[in-house]
Amino acid sequence: MQDTDFQNLAISTLQAEKYALQYYNIVALAKKLPGEVDFNFYLKCEDGQSYTLKISRLNVEKAELDFQASMMQHLKDNQFPFQIPILVPSVDGSLYQTILDEYKQQRW
Repeated sequence: MQDTDFQNLAISTLQAEKYALQYYNIVALAKKLPGEVDFNFYLKCEDGQSYTLKISRLNVEKAELDFQASMMQHLKDNQFPFQIPILVPSVDGSLYQTILDEYKQQRW
C-alpha cells in the first residue's frame, strides 16, 4: 500500500474509539479533527473528560515521535504560559503505542 492512498490510510471514528479503549482504557465518542499529517480525534467521555487521540500515518520514524513527546514534556515542565496538551500514558505506561491498523500496517 502506498502512503498516498488516503482512503486506505484513513482511520474511522469507530476505529479511534476502539484504539482509545484498547490502548488507553478510555471509553469515549470520537470526532474527527483536522490534521495536516496525522489523524486526530477529539474524544469525549460520558464523565465530561476529553482527550485528543493522534494516530500517525504510515512510515513515521519513532525518533520524530520521541522529539514531539520530549518537546511537549519540556513545555509542561517549564510552565509554558499557554494551555498545551498533556501526554497520557497508555495502559502499559508508554507515551505512544504501536498499533496494527485493519490493513496490518504499523502506526503509532
